[in-house]
Amino acid sequence: MLAATRRNFDKLSGQIPELEGMISEGDSVAVLVRETGTFKASGDNYNIRAVQWFTFANGKIKKIDQIVASV
Repeated sequence: MLAATRRNFDKLSGQIPELEGMISEGDSVAVLVRETGTFKASGDNYNIRAVQWFTFANGKIKKIDQIVASV
């Protein structure tokens, strides 16, 4: 998973993530983020919003779900 994450982030530059909100209940945390940046290959800019839902067990991340939309 780490190798795949690094490959994905290597395709981007100038990333500016912004935390817009966060809620937590029990073993779950939901985060609303906005991010802008540039695709290295094309030079095109991107602007996205995403919800990332983290589920924890025994003090570690058990599962991550994500929904991403272009703005």
